[in-house]
Amino acid sequence: AYVQTETAGKLSTTGGGKDAVSNLGSLTGTVSIDLANGNSFYGTLTANTTFTFTGATNAKECEFFLSVTQDSTPRSITWPTIKWPAATAPTISTASGAVDHFVFRTRDGGTTWFGYFIGKGMA
Repeated sequence: AYVQTETAGKLSTTGGGKDAVSNLGSLTGTVSIDLANGNSFYGTLTANTTFTFTGATNAKECEFFLSVTQDSTPRSITWPTIKWPAATAPTISTASGAVDHFVFRTRDGGTTWFGYFIGKGMA
């Protein structure tokens, strides 16, 4: 997982996955996002999709970016347990080719995930 640490007032990066980008391809069924494979993921929803998150390091700040694109039919996403702003999961874009962007963070090895919907309909 990508981990930021502070040493003598300067940020440095340690751990696997630094700036690695993973193409998840067609997103359908249950899709596992493993931070051992990077910290930036993208794919196209080709059916309703359920995400799971793995590979976060306990006691380290871990985060990743996720970009999802709708295909020609509106698809839905089922998320793992996420703490969203205002305790409400976002409504994703449904237009063909719409691209939505998310950031997820944890510092307890993935027990608690915080989710941020940072861009809707970016196509």
